[in-house]
Parts: sequence; structure tokens; C-alpha cells
Amino acid sequence: MRSKESQSPVLKDQPAGGRRAGLQDIARELGVSVSLVSKVLNNRLGTSGASREMVNAITSKAAELQYRKNAAAHSLAGGKQNAIGVFIHQHGVDGSNISEAIVRGIAEAAIRHSQRLVLQYYQSAPQLSDLLPLAHGGTVDGLILAGVPHAKLATALQEALREQLPVVTIYAEPVHADFPNIGIRPDDLLRAAVDHLVERGCRKIVHVSRDVLRESGFVSAIRARGLSLDANAICKVPDFSIASGVRAARFWLQERTPFDGIVCQSDQHACGVMNELSKAGVGVPGQAKVVGIDNSPYCDLLPVPLSSVSQQDIERARLAVDLLMKRVGGEHADSVFVAPVLHPRESSR
Repeated sequence: MRSKESQSPVLKDQPAGGRRAGLQDIARELGVSVSLVSKVLNNRLGTSGASREMVNAITSKAAELQYRKNAAAHSLAGGKQNAIGVFIHQHGVDGSNISEAIVRGIAEAAIRHSQRLVLQYYQSAPQLSDLLPLAHGGTVDGLILAGVPHAKLATALQEALREQLPVVTIYAEPVHADFPNIGIRPDDLLRAAVDHLVERGCRKIVHVSRDVLRESGFVSAIRARGLSLDANAICKVPDFSIASGVRAARFWLQERTPFDGIVCQSDQHACGVMNELSKAGVGVPGQAKVVGIDNSPYCDLLPVPLSSVSQQDIERARLAVDLLMKRVGGEHADSVFVAPVLHPRESSR
């Protein structure tokens, strides 16, 4: 049992019982009104006749007592919930980590802005419409939408606008002029991949294509470099899976298509391509250099570590929260396009 001398003393100025200091405690210590303390600590002194000495005494006493604002009371007083909604249509093949990265970036920025999150996933435009009343009900101060955009999304967002709910989206392109978007241009993604391969000496570059906008970006990047495309250079596939990458590699091998560089629209495409080339005795990167998109967590773990273009999902998510908080505060916010980042590894050395 500890002696009385070894026990930690209770500071005279701290509230009894270990409770957190409040405005009343500061006011009682200084012999002033609670109203005056509140005005000083909330920067709403206005024309009140408090002297500079009294203001300094109040702020010093607040620091001494380790006073912290009651966030819940402060938000209620300002008509705010200190919460933002996050509705995500999960996308990206298993292992790409896209949705997880978006949530991580939003969560990190939310902490910085002292915001709580209301997170929901959805799979269709009707499901999103069903979710919007949750945001309209006054539970959140703003809404972030991310993942896969839908053709009917703009209509659903207009409903949110009528409710005066600030909305920010995280899509490749903006879905509506009234909603700021943190985007990334498909052209920029494919240009980063093509430029990287050209700088590594590739001149006969082929492409695994699932998305037409990315395919268009690939063609534009090839033309910008003054290169030509073989008739079979673009292999269209049904999805972003490993199987589609295998399918593309088999097609080029069967058609005897010449290639020294391969741009894939996903990292799983690239995994399938490299597996099939390895079976056929085609060395990567010795005979063909390969680049994927998404910079998935497993890129460093492959037998041949994969070069990949990052869509900057975490950074875009952080920026989305920053823009949303501007909108919540009544400020104007414009859409932003983020530049992709290529992460070079062994597959394109």
C-alpha cells in the first residue's frame, strides 16, 4: 500500500473528482461570469468591455486547468453535426485496395478536421437513392461519393442539392458542375505508363484494354511519341482480371504480334500477362517490359515486382475532405485533377 507521501496530489485549481474543467470552473477561479469566459474562449468577445489583462487571465487559467471545448455542445450550438457521410460503390478487383485506400484517406483527413464518419457502401443508383435520405435527415453536414459513377447519379445528387447538402465526389471525371470532384484523367494515367516504357527503350508497345477512355488515352500517348501501332496491338478484354491478362498474352503470342512493352489497365491484367509470358519463355523485363495501373499492395510481392501507375486514391480522398469542409463552411470549391504517379519496379527495368 502506498504511503500518503507517495500518492499524487490533487492540484488545488483542478475540479474535484477528476472531471474535466468547464467554463464554470474558470469563471469561479477568476471571479467573473461564465458568459464572459465563454465569449473569450470562443472568440466572440465583440464589444464586451473586458480588459486585455482579463482576457489573458482567462486564457491562461483555461490552459492551466487543461480546459477543452465540449465538441458535441459546440456543434449543436452551431447547427453542425461534426460528421460527414461517405457513400462508396466499391470498385476495383480483389487485391487492388482501391476502396480501402479511399476510406483510409478520408479517415485520416476527417481526424484532422475533427469530423466523424458515417460510412455506407452501395452497388446501384437505386441503392444510392435509398441512402440519400440518411444524409438529408440532418445526421451529417456534407457527403462524399466515391467509387463507380452511375448514369442516374446526377439526378440523385440534385435531390441532395435541393436539401442544401454539400456534396463532393471522387470519380475520374466530375458528374455534375455543381459538385466539386477530385479526379484523375485517364489520358494522364496511360501517358505516364507509355512515357515510362518509351524512356526504357520500348518502341513496339501493346495494350490490354477494358475501358474505352483509357484505351483512347493509350492511343493518344503512342501517337504523341510518334510511334505506330500494330494491327493487333490492342487486345480488348471483358474485365480487369488476371484471366483477361492471360487472354491478351495468348492472343499476341498466337498472332505473333511484335512487342517489347505492354501497358495494362490493371495490375491483375499485368499479373496474367507476365504469368503467360513466363510459361512461353518470354522474359520480363528482358524481352518485354510490363506496366500496370493501381499500384496494388502486391506489386512488390510478385516474383517479378510490377511497375504500376498509382491513381493517388489516398491523396484524392484527403483532398475530398478538405474540399467538403470548405463547402460546409460556405466557401466556394472547384474540382481538382490529381496527377498520377508511376512506381517503377523490376518489370520495366
